[in-house]
Amino acid sequence: MKVYKELLILGIISTFILSSCTVSSTSTVNVNVNGENVVDAKAGFDTSDPNLFSLDVNTTSFSRMDFGRQDGKLVSWYIIGDDDKHLTLFSEKVLDVKPYNSTDKKTEWDKTTLYEYLNTDFVNDYFSSGERKRMVYTNDVDDCLVTMASTNNLIDMYGDIYYVKDGYYGNQDFFAANEKIIAKPAEAAIYNDIYPFNNVEFAEIEQKDVDKRYNFANGSVPYWLLDQSEEGEPYVVTGTGYIAIMEPTQGYVGIRPIIRIKK
Repeated sequence: MKVYKELLILGIISTFILSSCTVSSTSTVNVNVNGENVVDAKAGFDTSDPNLFSLDVNTTSFSRMDFGRQDGKLVSWYIIGDDDKHLTLFSEKVLDVKPYNSTDKKTEWDKTTLYEYLNTDFVNDYFSSGERKRMVYTNDVDDCLVTMASTNNLIDMYGDIYYVKDGYYGNQDFFAANEKIIAKPAEAAIYNDIYPFNNVEFAEIEQKDVDKRYNFANGSVPYWLLDQSEEGEPYVVTGTGYIAIMEPTQGYVGIRPIIRIKK
């Protein structure tokens, strides 16, 4: 268990326009931040996919509302879109832990096991029949009621995002994370063994004082993004505000869904 925690912590540390349920292809642009070779996602990710569901985000401060229940408790959402008829909601917390896909094989988003779960069991378990009647498709392309944030969504909402290009075990002194994209876990995610970032344990592993730099991330957890690298590895937001890539079968990455409902 100790080895698992060490690998997990080291892995996650180094390393909306709302997206539709269709994966857009991505490219990358190399930049150098504080001496570390990284990718500037704002410069590098493709926004030309005609299937992208666009939303003009004019603020980075969002109101909250409750909708649905998890284990009998109300689920809190950020209102990231508000038009005359609909609200677009982004879950405040990482709700649970699920693999992106059951195999490591490159798979389109709408063929993944996570897509299937979100648009079947998740919808039925989290929302009452009356709430389900308020839910609408997140785009006009397919029958997706629940989707995930994409890298471009986060860029539109929060600005620059970064990930270490050359794997999980990069320079631990590198620090250009975006604090706004991190999220804390719901009780169900913790119960199902998601592992929150912990300053003390990370400092012990690295044998140095990192508390001041990583204090904002205490308790935050990784969660999947919708889009994938060119090799088919899905992107994740780490517990410390980086973008990373993970094997789709990883069992310790969480879900932070997006839904659209009638007013």
